[in-house]
Amino acid sequence: MTSGDAPHVGYDLTMPTALRPAGSGSAMLLIHGFSASWGIWKPLLPALEQHHEVLAARLLGHSGGPEYLAGSPATADAMVDALERDMDSAGFARAHLVGNSLGGWLALELAARGRALSTTALSPAGGWNHGGPETKRLARLFRQNHRLLELLGPSGVQMMRRRRFRALALRDVAVRPAELPASLAVELAEAAAACAIYLPLVEQLTSTGFGELAAINSPVQIAWGTEDRILRWPGYAERFRRMTPQARWVQLQGLGHCPMLDDAALTTKTILELSQRVDAAGGNGAQQPAAVAAPSR
Repeated sequence: MTSGDAPHVGYDLTMPTALRPAGSGSAMLLIHGFSASWGIWKPLLPALEQHHEVLAARLLGHSGGPEYLAGSPATADAMVDALERDMDSAGFARAHLVGNSLGGWLALELAARGRALSTTALSPAGGWNHGGPETKRLARLFRQNHRLLELLGPSGVQMMRRRRFRALALRDVAVRPAELPASLAVELAEAAAACAIYLPLVEQLTSTGFGELAAINSPVQIAWGTEDRILRWPGYAERFRRMTPQARWVQLQGLGHCPMLDDAALTTKTILELSQRVDAAGGNGAQQPAAVAAPSR
Protein backbone atom coordinates (compact mmCIF):
# COMPACT_ATOMS: atom_id res chain seq x y z
CA MET A 1 0.00 0.00 0.00
CA THR A 2 1.43 3.35 -1.01
CA SER A 3 1.29 6.40 1.19
CA GLY A 4 -1.64 7.69 -0.84
CA ASP A 5 -3.79 4.63 -0.19
CA ALA A 6 -6.33 5.00 2.57
CA PRO A 7 -7.34 1.74 4.28
CA HIS A 8 -10.73 0.57 3.09
CA VAL A 9 -12.53 -2.45 4.47
CA GLY A 10 -13.30 -5.07 1.86
CA TYR A 11 -10.56 -4.21 -0.64
CA ASP A 12 -7.96 -6.70 -1.76
CA LEU A 13 -5.78 -4.90 -4.27
CA THR A 14 -3.41 -7.86 -4.58
CA MET A 15 -5.99 -9.75 -6.63
CA PRO A 16 -4.52 -11.15 -9.86
CA THR A 17 -5.66 -9.81 -13.22
CA ALA A 18 -8.98 -11.47 -14.01
CA LEU A 19 -8.08 -12.79 -17.45
CA ARG A 20 -9.82 -16.10 -16.81
CA PRO A 21 -12.60 -17.30 -14.54
CA ALA A 22 -11.51 -17.82 -10.95
CA GLY A 23 -13.17 -19.43 -7.96
CA SER A 24 -15.44 -22.45 -7.76
CA GLY A 25 -19.16 -23.04 -8.06
CA SER A 26 -21.75 -21.97 -10.60
CA ALA A 27 -20.71 -19.49 -13.27
CA MET A 28 -20.91 -15.74 -12.64
CA LEU A 29 -20.18 -12.91 -15.08
CA LEU A 30 -19.43 -9.40 -13.77
CA ILE A 31 -19.98 -6.52 -16.20
CA HIS A 32 -18.55 -3.10 -15.41
CA GLY A 33 -20.06 0.22 -16.39
CA PHE A 34 -19.39 2.82 -19.05
CA SER A 35 -15.73 3.94 -19.26
CA ALA A 36 -14.82 1.86 -16.19
CA SER A 37 -12.76 -1.34 -16.00
CA TRP A 38 -13.05 -4.83 -14.55
CA GLY A 39 -11.03 -3.58 -11.57
CA ILE A 40 -14.10 -1.90 -10.13
CA TRP A 41 -15.15 -5.40 -8.98
CA LYS A 42 -11.98 -6.01 -6.97
CA PRO A 43 -13.65 -5.28 -3.62
CA LEU A 44 -16.13 -8.11 -4.26
CA LEU A 45 -14.01 -10.79 -5.89
CA PRO A 46 -12.65 -12.64 -2.83
CA ALA A 47 -16.13 -13.22 -1.39
CA LEU A 48 -17.86 -14.00 -4.69
CA GLU A 49 -15.19 -16.51 -5.70
CA GLN A 50 -15.95 -18.55 -2.60
CA HIS A 51 -19.33 -19.39 -4.15
CA HIS A 52 -18.92 -18.97 -7.89
CA GLU A 53 -16.58 -19.37 -10.83
CA VAL A 54 -16.28 -15.67 -11.61
CA LEU A 55 -15.31 -13.94 -14.83
CA ALA A 56 -14.93 -10.16 -14.73
CA ALA A 57 -15.60 -9.03 -18.29
CA ARG A 58 -13.91 -6.23 -20.20
CA LEU A 59 -16.30 -4.34 -22.44
CA LEU A 60 -15.83 -3.67 -26.13
CA GLY A 61 -13.79 -0.52 -26.67
CA HIS A 62 -12.86 -0.30 -22.99
CA SER A 63 -9.58 -0.81 -21.17
CA GLY A 64 -8.33 -4.35 -21.80
CA GLY A 65 -11.41 -5.26 -23.83
CA PRO A 66 -11.93 -6.11 -27.50
CA GLU A 67 -10.69 -3.33 -29.77
CA TYR A 68 -13.20 -0.81 -31.04
CA LEU A 69 -12.58 0.11 -34.66
CA ALA A 70 -13.51 3.67 -35.59
CA GLY A 71 -16.66 3.71 -37.68
CA SER A 72 -17.91 0.33 -36.49
CA PRO A 73 -21.22 0.08 -34.59
CA ALA A 74 -21.03 1.62 -31.12
CA THR A 75 -24.20 -0.01 -29.83
CA ALA A 76 -25.37 -1.96 -26.82
CA ASP A 77 -26.11 -4.89 -29.15
CA ALA A 78 -22.49 -4.98 -30.32
CA MET A 79 -21.32 -4.99 -26.71
CA VAL A 80 -23.70 -7.82 -25.81
CA ASP A 81 -22.45 -9.80 -28.82
CA ALA A 82 -18.90 -9.44 -27.48
CA LEU A 83 -20.00 -10.54 -24.00
CA GLU A 84 -21.63 -13.64 -25.46
CA ARG A 85 -18.33 -14.49 -27.12
CA ASP A 86 -16.62 -14.06 -23.74
CA MET A 87 -19.13 -16.43 -22.15
CA ASP A 88 -18.65 -18.98 -24.91
CA SER A 89 -14.86 -18.81 -24.54
CA ALA A 90 -15.19 -19.33 -20.78
CA GLY A 91 -17.50 -22.30 -21.29
CA PHE A 92 -20.46 -20.48 -19.71
CA ALA A 93 -23.70 -21.56 -21.36
CA ARG A 94 -25.52 -19.55 -18.71
CA ALA A 95 -24.27 -17.62 -15.71
CA HIS A 96 -25.37 -15.46 -12.84
CA LEU A 97 -25.08 -12.03 -14.42
CA VAL A 98 -24.10 -8.98 -12.39
CA GLY A 99 -23.78 -5.57 -14.02
CA ASN A 100 -23.44 -1.97 -12.92
CA SER A 101 -24.73 1.07 -14.82
CA LEU A 102 -24.24 0.34 -18.55
CA GLY A 103 -23.16 -3.13 -17.45
CA GLY A 104 -26.54 -3.54 -15.75
CA TRP A 105 -28.36 -2.92 -19.00
CA LEU A 106 -26.04 -5.30 -20.83
CA ALA A 107 -26.69 -7.97 -18.20
CA LEU A 108 -30.43 -7.58 -18.74
CA GLU A 109 -29.92 -7.83 -22.51
CA LEU A 110 -27.94 -11.04 -22.02
CA ALA A 111 -30.71 -12.37 -19.81
CA ALA A 112 -33.24 -11.61 -22.55
CA ARG A 113 -31.06 -13.71 -24.87
CA GLY A 114 -31.39 -16.64 -22.47
CA ARG A 115 -27.86 -16.52 -21.04
CA ALA A 116 -28.77 -15.91 -17.38
CA LEU A 117 -29.18 -18.15 -14.38
CA SER A 118 -30.07 -14.94 -12.56
CA THR A 119 -29.43 -11.24 -13.06
CA THR A 120 -28.47 -8.56 -10.57
CA ALA A 121 -28.51 -5.10 -12.11
CA LEU A 122 -26.90 -2.41 -9.95
CA SER A 123 -28.19 1.06 -10.90
CA PRO A 124 -28.66 -0.10 -14.50
CA ALA A 125 -28.64 2.31 -17.42
CA GLY A 126 -31.59 2.53 -19.79
CA GLY A 127 -34.39 3.01 -17.27
CA TRP A 128 -35.26 6.60 -18.16
CA ASN A 129 -37.59 7.76 -20.91
CA HIS A 130 -35.48 8.65 -23.92
CA GLY A 131 -35.39 12.18 -25.28
CA GLY A 132 -36.39 13.97 -22.13
CA PRO A 133 -34.38 16.05 -19.66
CA GLU A 134 -32.71 12.93 -18.24
CA THR A 135 -31.17 12.11 -21.64
CA LYS A 136 -29.93 15.67 -22.15
CA ARG A 137 -28.48 15.85 -18.65
CA LEU A 138 -26.50 12.63 -19.10
CA ALA A 139 -25.19 13.73 -22.51
CA ARG A 140 -23.89 16.96 -20.97
CA LEU A 141 -22.39 15.13 -18.00
CA PHE A 142 -20.48 12.55 -20.04
CA ARG A 143 -19.22 15.03 -22.63
CA GLN A 144 -18.08 17.34 -19.86
CA ASN A 145 -16.22 14.48 -18.18
CA HIS A 146 -14.53 13.59 -21.46
CA ARG A 147 -13.36 17.15 -22.02
CA LEU A 148 -11.98 17.20 -18.50
CA LEU A 149 -10.04 13.98 -19.10
CA GLU A 150 -8.52 15.45 -22.26
CA LEU A 151 -7.66 18.70 -20.51
CA LEU A 152 -5.95 17.07 -17.54
CA GLY A 153 -4.10 14.41 -19.52
CA PRO A 154 -1.81 11.85 -17.82
CA SER A 155 -1.02 14.23 -14.98
CA GLY A 156 -4.69 14.37 -14.09
CA VAL A 157 -4.84 10.60 -13.80
CA GLN A 158 -1.97 10.62 -11.32
CA MET A 159 -3.69 13.36 -9.34
CA MET A 160 -6.12 10.65 -8.26
CA ARG A 161 -3.50 9.75 -5.66
CA ARG A 162 -4.52 12.88 -3.76
CA ARG A 163 -7.45 12.46 -1.39
CA ARG A 164 -8.86 15.91 -2.11
CA PHE A 165 -8.76 15.35 -5.84
CA ARG A 166 -10.49 11.97 -5.50
CA ALA A 167 -13.16 13.62 -3.36
CA LEU A 168 -13.96 16.00 -6.21
CA ALA A 169 -13.35 13.86 -9.29
CA LEU A 170 -15.17 10.72 -8.13
CA ARG A 171 -18.03 12.28 -6.19
CA ASP A 172 -20.55 11.10 -8.79
CA VAL A 173 -19.62 7.42 -8.54
CA ALA A 174 -19.07 6.95 -4.80
CA VAL A 175 -20.50 8.48 -1.65
CA ARG A 176 -17.08 8.64 0.05
CA PRO A 177 -14.68 8.99 -2.90
CA ALA A 178 -11.75 10.27 -0.83
CA GLU A 179 -11.69 6.92 1.01
CA LEU A 180 -11.13 4.89 -2.15
CA PRO A 181 -7.66 3.38 -2.44
CA ALA A 182 -5.51 5.65 -4.57
CA SER A 183 -4.32 2.81 -6.78
CA LEU A 184 -7.89 1.79 -7.63
CA ALA A 185 -8.85 5.41 -8.33
CA VAL A 186 -5.87 5.73 -10.68
CA GLU A 187 -6.86 2.50 -12.43
CA LEU A 188 -10.41 3.76 -13.00
CA ALA A 189 -9.16 7.11 -14.31
CA GLU A 190 -6.73 5.37 -16.68
CA ALA A 191 -9.59 3.19 -17.93
CA ALA A 192 -11.77 6.23 -18.64
CA ALA A 193 -8.92 7.94 -20.52
CA ALA A 194 -8.31 4.79 -22.59
CA CYS A 195 -11.97 4.22 -23.51
CA ALA A 196 -11.87 4.33 -27.32
CA ILE A 197 -15.63 3.91 -27.65
CA TYR A 198 -16.44 6.77 -25.25
CA LEU A 199 -17.71 9.47 -27.60
CA PRO A 200 -19.25 7.16 -30.25
CA LEU A 201 -21.20 5.35 -27.54
CA VAL A 202 -22.37 8.58 -25.90
CA GLU A 203 -23.55 9.82 -29.29
CA GLN A 204 -25.33 6.56 -30.10
CA LEU A 205 -27.08 6.11 -26.78
CA THR A 206 -28.13 9.75 -26.39
CA SER A 207 -29.44 9.97 -29.96
CA THR A 208 -31.29 6.64 -30.21
CA GLY A 209 -31.65 5.48 -26.61
CA PHE A 210 -31.57 1.94 -25.26
CA GLY A 211 -34.67 0.51 -26.92
CA GLU A 212 -36.82 -2.19 -25.35
CA LEU A 213 -35.96 -5.37 -23.51
CA ALA A 214 -37.33 -8.70 -24.67
CA ALA A 215 -38.97 -10.91 -22.08
CA ILE A 216 -36.66 -12.34 -19.44
CA ASN A 217 -37.47 -15.82 -18.19
CA SER A 218 -35.03 -15.99 -15.29
CA PRO A 219 -34.87 -14.28 -11.88
CA VAL A 220 -33.99 -10.59 -11.90
CA GLN A 221 -33.23 -8.16 -9.12
CA ILE A 222 -32.58 -4.46 -9.56
CA ALA A 223 -30.61 -2.82 -6.76
CA TRP A 224 -30.18 0.94 -6.60
CA GLY A 225 -28.12 3.19 -4.37
CA THR A 226 -30.41 5.83 -2.93
CA GLU A 227 -27.57 8.38 -3.13
CA ASP A 228 -26.81 7.73 -6.82
CA ARG A 229 -25.73 11.06 -8.33
CA ILE A 230 -25.54 9.86 -11.95
CA LEU A 231 -28.72 7.79 -12.38
CA ARG A 232 -30.81 9.34 -9.67
CA TRP A 233 -33.21 7.14 -7.78
CA PRO A 234 -36.07 6.62 -8.50
CA GLY A 235 -36.58 8.74 -11.61
CA TYR A 236 -33.98 6.96 -13.73
CA ALA A 237 -35.57 3.56 -13.03
CA GLU A 238 -39.03 4.27 -14.42
CA ARG A 239 -38.96 2.08 -17.55
CA PHE A 240 -37.74 -0.98 -15.68
CA ARG A 241 -40.99 -1.14 -13.73
CA ARG A 242 -42.66 -1.92 -17.06
CA MET A 243 -39.93 -3.88 -18.86
CA THR A 244 -39.05 -6.17 -15.95
CA PRO A 245 -42.33 -6.55 -14.06
CA GLN A 246 -41.09 -9.71 -12.32
CA ALA A 247 -37.99 -8.06 -10.87
CA ARG A 248 -37.26 -7.89 -7.18
CA TRP A 249 -36.33 -4.32 -6.20
CA VAL A 250 -33.70 -3.51 -3.59
CA GLN A 251 -32.89 -0.05 -2.29
CA LEU A 252 -29.27 0.23 -1.13
CA GLN A 253 -29.67 2.89 1.49
CA GLY A 254 -26.99 5.56 1.51
CA LEU A 255 -24.96 4.07 -1.35
CA GLY A 256 -24.00 5.69 -4.63
CA HIS A 257 -23.87 4.83 -8.32
CA CYS A 258 -21.17 2.18 -7.89
CA PRO A 259 -22.29 0.55 -4.62
CA MET A 260 -19.36 -1.87 -4.58
CA LEU A 261 -17.12 1.14 -3.94
CA ASP A 262 -19.19 2.30 -0.97
CA ASP A 263 -20.03 -0.96 0.78
CA ALA A 264 -18.47 -4.10 -0.63
CA ALA A 265 -20.01 -6.34 2.03
CA LEU A 266 -23.58 -5.17 1.46
CA THR A 267 -23.22 -5.30 -2.32
CA THR A 268 -21.82 -8.83 -2.12
CA LYS A 269 -24.63 -9.90 0.20
CA THR A 270 -27.22 -8.51 -2.19
CA ILE A 271 -25.74 -10.41 -5.14
CA LEU A 272 -25.36 -13.69 -3.27
CA GLU A 273 -28.87 -13.60 -1.82
CA LEU A 274 -30.21 -14.14 -5.33
CA SER A 275 -27.51 -16.34 -6.86
CA GLN A 276 -27.41 -18.76 -3.92
CA ARG A 277 -31.19 -18.99 -3.79
CA VAL A 278 -31.30 -19.90 -7.47
CA ASP A 279 -28.48 -22.42 -7.06
CA ALA A 280 -30.22 -23.99 -4.06
CA ALA A 281 -33.33 -24.43 -6.22
CA GLY A 282 -31.27 -26.35 -8.77
CA GLY A 283 -30.42 -23.45 -11.04
CA ASN A 284 -33.93 -23.27 -12.45
CA GLY A 285 -33.92 -19.76 -13.84
CA ALA A 286 -37.61 -19.91 -14.73
CA GLN A 287 -38.66 -19.50 -11.11
CA GLN A 288 -38.51 -15.99 -9.69
CA PRO A 289 -37.61 -16.03 -5.97
CA ALA A 290 -39.97 -14.41 -3.54
CA ALA A 291 -39.30 -10.79 -2.69
CA VAL A 292 -37.59 -10.10 0.59
CA ALA A 293 -37.03 -6.97 2.59
CA ALA A 294 -34.44 -4.64 1.11
CA PRO A 295 -31.04 -4.84 2.82
CA SER A 296 -30.01 -1.81 4.79
CA ARG A 297 -26.68 -0.61 6.01
